[in-house]
Amino acid sequence: MDDAGETTASGSKATASAADSKLFTERVSDRKTLRTRFTKKINELEASLSHLATREEKAELVDREWDLIESVYEQIKKEDEIINPLLLTCSPAQFDDAMERVFKYEDEYYRLFHEIKRVRSKKEVASISGASAPPVQSVSSTASHNPMMKYFKVPKFSGDYKKFREWWQMFDAHVHKKAIDPVEKYSLLKQSLEGRAAAEIAHLEFTADQYQVAMDAIAAKFGSAKDAEKEHVQQLQRLVLTRDLHVHDKFISFVSALSQNVKALISLGKNYDSLSLMLTPNILSALPVQ
Repeated sequence: MDDAGETTASGSKATASAADSKLFTERVSDRKTLRTRFTKKINELEASLSHLATREEKAELVDREWDLIESVYEQIKKEDEIINPLLLTCSPAQFDDAMERVFKYEDEYYRLFHEIKRVRSKKEVASISGASAPPVQSVSSTASHNPMMKYFKVPKFSGDYKKFREWWQMFDAHVHKKAIDPVEKYSLLKQSLEGRAAAEIAHLEFTADQYQVAMDAIAAKFGSAKDAEKEHVQQLQRLVLTRDLHVHDKFISFVSALSQNVKALISLGKNYDSLSLMLTPNILSALPVQ
């Protein structure tokens, strides 16, 4: 897998503070090193397997190499957990591009995971009866037996219009687009929803054919760009009423919240010119006079 260009792309991402920017750069560099090693070990393992003739030889090779590959991937996932929240300040295009890379490595890991499982299952069956191994359980079996789910904590959504886009992208990528049973997807959706969002689908039956109905209902209720825009504008209006901005911590929080809401409005289609006309006088009035 090619990870070229990640450092350059990451360097252009705006983060909420200089500390975040430094952390982001360091973590992306560490993750790139891990991804390179991960790809190299996978390629070496698959090349070696292709030259082995017997199941026993392949299983022995897998037993020697797989733990290291799994360990490297778990380190990548830990880096993802640190980096992904920092991506939320990026533009939608940058966020989608970065998350697409995350999902490609995830897919590559689980592709190999099931191949390794197939090799090992053949070894176990052969050692007992010499018979052919049973088919590998499909990724589409259930989420509860899906190894991907042990790495993914279902995000919560309570009906906050401002947070809908973030939640939707996470749920869509990790659950909705995955090849798992609709009933399991529906179960994860219900686990994910709280408050107003949960109430929106409470009347629906818990059946496979109602999963998409539930997803459509949530999108229709909370996915309106205008509602999200209204929430962000209201938050900015409350923000400029902040006082005591001469206090360092309050000023840092003010700048961070201002940046996040402005970037969110830009991602929803607003432009800097129109926002400047609306916000600049109020921001200036909130700033302490030297």
